[in-house]
Amino acid sequence: MRIVLTFIIGFLYSFPVSQSNGKDNTIYSKELVYTYNYSIFKEGRKETGRIYLGCLGKLLPLKEQKQFAIVWTKNKRELSEKRNNTGAIEDTNRVFIHPPRNNEFRILEYSPFPYVKYPLKTNSNWNWQLTLGKYWEDEELNVLANDTLQYRYQVEAKNQEYFSFAKSLLTYYEIRSYSINPKFKSEFVGYFNDGYGFVYCQFQNIDNSTITFELVNVASFDDVLNDAVKTEENKILWDNKSWE
Repeated sequence: MRIVLTFIIGFLYSFPVSQSNGKDNTIYSKELVYTYNYSIFKEGRKETGRIYLGCLGKLLPLKEQKQFAIVWTKNKRELSEKRNNTGAIEDTNRVFIHPPRNNEFRILEYSPFPYVKYPLKTNSNWNWQLTLGKYWEDEELNVLANDTLQYRYQVEAKNQEYFSFAKSLLTYYEIRSYSINPKFKSEFVGYFNDGYGFVYCQFQNIDNSTITFELVNVASFDDVLNDAVKTEENKILWDNKSWE
């Protein structure tokens, strides 16, 4: 627990002050479950499945900065415990979520995280950096405790598409990010909607794997746990295609 708190506190100080959008955001601060289809493509093999982002609707006990409790899990029944394993930041300046970073998703620690800064407009950009710490050392990947993640983000476009989970057209911003540090050659594309947050994420990682998340449902904990909702596969987006 001490290691986790040390990492979170260090992470919080990495954010500079930014311009405000004039209102607090209420996407990942509400008690809701976001259901994603995921795919992992690595060394010619593909794995697909479902993962849940449970937003607990409460703040983590941190004095340094407001951060909301969330849990990523592939086991739907774990949602009933409502125990967080990471956090999300939402305020007038930004929306930031930690992706899942355990087991097969651990590699996402070294890629750009889903992150937007307000005001959102085409061609706006920002940077983010974070020193990893001892917990994230990886001998096989040549990752050291004092390595620093450095990323550049930019709003590439503002688009509109039909999303089956919402049963409507949604406007979203296409956010792209890449590593400034050549040691951590990685990239991120996220589709961000003001109401549903990140409806699509694609990560190209330092081990040459590609991981995608596609939002397929947003519902209450009770509805998800009681199988009261059905999810549909959203086929309008990329399927682990390399970017040009």
